[in-house]
Amino acid sequence: MKAVKYKIQFVLSMIIFGTMGLIVRYIDLSSSETALLSSSIGCLFLIVVLFMRKRTITWKLVKANGCILFFSGIALGEIGCFFTKHMITQRSLMLR
Repeated sequence: MKAVKYKIQFVLSMIIFGTMGLIVRYIDLSSSETALLSSSIGCLFLIVVLFMRKRTITWKLVKANGCILFFSGIALGEIGCFFTKHMITQRSLMLR
């Protein structure tokens, strides 16, 4: 039963990330602004989910994983900028 639940969650996450290119195509922002916007929306969504599930994040856990969290955040931001810039470049080539 749990395997089906995890497969559904995986498929939903792939659908969400797969539609990013379609959404970015119609947003007239720079790649860094788009990455910031999508990260902010994702952060707000996770905060809402945490409150709905009545879970908290302990600062002890955050401090223990602070270095990993910091560098993974930088990596995700760079990946978002790269893909967003790629999509904007593709869009500008299509408009010519």
